[in-house]
Amino acid sequence: MNRGIMKVGTDIVRVSRFKEIDDFALRKIFHVSELKNKDSLHLAGMFAAKECCRKIFPKSNWLDFEISKDKNGKPVICTKHCFQGDVSISHDGEYAIAVVINMLT
Repeated sequence: MNRGIMKVGTDIVRVSRFKEIDDFALRKIFHVSELKNKDSLHLAGMFAAKECCRKIFPKSNWLDFEISKDKNGKPVICTKHCFQGDVSISHDGEYAIAVVINMLT
């Protein structure tokens, strides 16, 4: 019985990195839909989630992953990769952390 391979990515980000980031840099990392809220806490959490995905898929780029929320507000990852995974984003003071788990079958 093949259970597949589990891959995990985790990342922690200092929120202040996103307080004065310019629009050019933001557009290289985030989709337009992700930039509807440019609050540094929000951006740091999404960046951490995207970095987790890049750790799972090392040949990917920032725009291969789009972070959105489902109808209950839970973060979800939209991607062009074959992705069966889950994401969790959390904030505490000056830090945002994310964990992504992907099951490769």
